[in-house]
Amino acid sequence: MKKKICIVMIICLVILVSACGYNENDEADEDMSIQVNAVRKSEDANSIGNEPDEKMQTWQSAYLEILYHLPENLAPQYEPDGTNSRSSYYYNPLDIQIYLGLHDFDDDGILELIVGDLEGMAVFTYKDGQVEKIADLYFPDIIWCINGVDFKDNSISIICSGAGGNDYINFGYLEGEYVLGLYGGLNVDYGVTINGVEGTLEEMNRIYTLNYEERGKGEHKERLRLVWENETWVLKYTSGKEVVLNSNFDFDSILW
Repeated sequence: MKKKICIVMIICLVILVSACGYNENDEADEDMSIQVNAVRKSEDANSIGNEPDEKMQTWQSAYLEILYHLPENLAPQYEPDGTNSRSSYYYNPLDIQIYLGLHDFDDDGILELIVGDLEGMAVFTYKDGQVEKIADLYFPDIIWCINGVDFKDNSISIICSGAGGNDYINFGYLEGEYVLGLYGGLNVDYGVTINGVEGTLEEMNRIYTLNYEERGKGEHKERLRLVWENETWVLKYTSGKEVVLNSNFDFDSILW
């Protein structure tokens, strides 16, 4: 009888030792699992931190969309017979001569898009996940053109030349506000308007000098071509350089 009791006690002791060993291993495995998960979470956090700035990508994509549909994003212009100047009769939407730049006018860290064709221009900004138009740069209700664009500091000057003189559009960010001036040197009935009200030549010159001889050579901006070619939009420079206008486009190359 004693022998049986001893055998039973030995068996129970073996089972107890095995159970303890199993729990220790189990706990060790659990600790290792926790450590591995912690490392993975740390790696995930680092990975997220190293991803590109989504906001930067968003404004880039938004500005590209403006360029892809440029005629629709500029103020309409009309011929004397009422025909849209950007209709297919006058205008090839797949091969457009444009001016293009980026500049942070109000120094808020957001680059504004400056873009236009030979009929008119516009300035856009990016806020709250979408593009907003700041201003249309054109002469309303008259046949107009763009023969040249100058830029200096925080201001743009657009010129339309004719036999009788020049029309000027001056636009800039001065003393904490955007200022838009129109001067009808060619269309004298317009006189001078500043932000939609009658103004003076002095105010026009404050935005940008109207004296062409006072403008530096480096202020004149290059005219580019925006061409739909091989199922993509391509920027063509006067130098012969060509750049595909897609998500890899170097926006720094058009900083003003």
